[in-house]
Amino acid sequence: MEEQDRIPKWRILLAPFDERQATEQTVYRERTRPAIETRDFRRRFGPWIEKRIGTKIPDDPVPDSSLDPATNLASWVTAIRELFEETGTLLVDGDIPDPFALREIRQKVVSGEMRFGEFLEEYGLRPVPEMLRYMGRLLTPSTEKHRFDTRFFLARLPEGQEVDGVQGLTGEAVEDGWFRPQEILENREGRFPIIPPTRYALETVSAYRSLDELWEAFCPSTTSL
Repeated sequence: MEEQDRIPKWRILLAPFDERQATEQTVYRERTRPAIETRDFRRRFGPWIEKRIGTKIPDDPVPDSSLDPATNLASWVTAIRELFEETGTLLVDGDIPDPFALREIRQKVVSGEMRFGEFLEEYGLRPVPEMLRYMGRLLTPSTEKHRFDTRFFLARLPEGQEVDGVQGLTGEAVEDGWFRPQEILENREGRFPIIPPTRYALETVSAYRSLDELWEAFCPSTTSL
């Protein structure tokens, strides 16, 4: 999450989706199943991790998402922005620039020459948070030198769009391709080395037989806080 994901302008760009709706979806998913959830992750992977690192993972308190509506809303912005930066995919309404122009814009956004929100405003594009499904949150234990508080989202590839697999644009993605979750989990020939949080997320996803089934399983809450 970056500071640009928290500016007040997003309340206008995302409207009518707001802090209350983001918090409602966040809290609902973190308190029900299915979910990607820190305590469940500790139960399932804690013994394996402790054996590898030779020390016990502390039972750190899990943050209460209901107390931070602004961050909840910003997490949707971050997911939409990061998806664009990493893959060139846009979860928006409006006329998207052609692929060549879009790659040039993407380079400017990644380099910081242009903010993501400025790009959307300039081209009359409205971000659509409803095109995301919130899956949950994982918190790195306090024993780690570098800690992460990570939100997980699910998205479909919008009709008419293609993933831009250009290498070296962000410095983060080193290879692209389409794979079934089970292929990565099986990791034949050691092609997909993955860390425990990624394995946990992929195991969650692979429990479903189709994208439609997965999408419906993480359907947003219709209840109020």
